[in-house]
Amino acid sequence: MDFGLIGDGKIAKRHRQAVEHVGGRVVKVYDPKYNENGKRPPEAVSTLDGSFFKNLDWVVVASPASYHYIHVKTALAHGKKVICEKPYVLPWEPLIDSDSVFIVLQLRWLHLPVAAEKVQVIAARNDDYFMGSKGNPALTGGLFYDLLIHYIDLARRYGCWFEGMVVKKGQESRRIDQFNLLSQDMNEAYERMYQDIVLKGDGVTPKEYAELHWLLAKYTGRYGAGKEVLGQPIRLRPNGLV
Repeated sequence: MDFGLIGDGKIAKRHRQAVEHVGGRVVKVYDPKYNENGKRPPEAVSTLDGSFFKNLDWVVVASPASYHYIHVKTALAHGKKVICEKPYVLPWEPLIDSDSVFIVLQLRWLHLPVAAEKVQVIAARNDDYFMGSKGNPALTGGLFYDLLIHYIDLARRYGCWFEGMVVKKGQESRRIDQFNLLSQDMNEAYERMYQDIVLKGDGVTPKEYAELHWLLAKYTGRYGAGKEVLGQPIRLRPNGLV
């Protein structure tokens, strides 16, 4: 199986490892940084045009969130199956409904507790974060779409409470009751996710993602998208629990 990778940043390393795990190979990579002077991997290409998609079985969208919509649309237009990092699309963009797309919510593939009473998150994000692209809601959709999405998704699936807070500094925590999510192997979670998606056709589809997308927009409207969320206790019992 031949994979094309759009975006070759930090998260792409997990995708490369997972591709190898399922017996595939990354044969093409597009990232604008490779158009500048510097070291280029052998599979790097300079443009994202029709030639990029030729002879690929899968396209992995690991570009910045503000590009997910156009990159998924382009890959689908060339008849490719797609694995897209979260968030699938930004809050103001329409969902792209296609059975050829699978969305990365890798925490579902950890060895999780069977039941839970509470998913709890404390995240530390300082001024540098909010001054950069990751803390810019116009580029990421905001804190609920960029930072809290995985944990609200788990709370929704468990049918339990979500409690969270974003602080400027302090000890971070990600827990399902007493189960420590920060101690888990995320590379292994990506590998198991790829096994289900690529080998079984079983993953998070846009139809399933739609409810989570709606909830994240709802909570963003309630609490805010950016720096205004700092220090606010967030306590949610999502509607429409699975």
